[in-house]
Amino acid sequence: MLQLSVVHIKLYKNNCFFIISNIYGKVLWSTSLGAVGFANIQKRSLDAFIECVDRCFKQLLVLKKKMFFFKIEGLKTMYPMFFFKKLNLFLIKNKITFLGLSVIQKISHNGCRFKK
Repeated sequence: MLQLSVVHIKLYKNNCFFIISNIYGKVLWSTSLGAVGFANIQKRSLDAFIECVDRCFKQLLVLKKKMFFFKIEGLKTMYPMFFFKKLNLFLIKNKITFLGLSVIQKISHNGCRFKK
């Protein structure tokens, strides 16, 4: 069985979500800035983003899988250079195989609401 995990990161203007799943889509772990304890304007801060990124990387080590694919949506909205530097250091330090990266600038939404 392939020991590949997918790290899906969705960055919105007011929140971001980190989801780790297997290749079949089963969620192994997830969090958001709100779940970590940040509220309202705090969610937009670099400190909030750093905290969630650190928790995500720590969880990757807990899962003990050494191959990952990263899918990032909306990276244009928040701290792209910071994230890539932190990702690079994490991969080198922990000798993790990085299989790919998909960066999507636009975030799809659930649909438009019709006016009544």
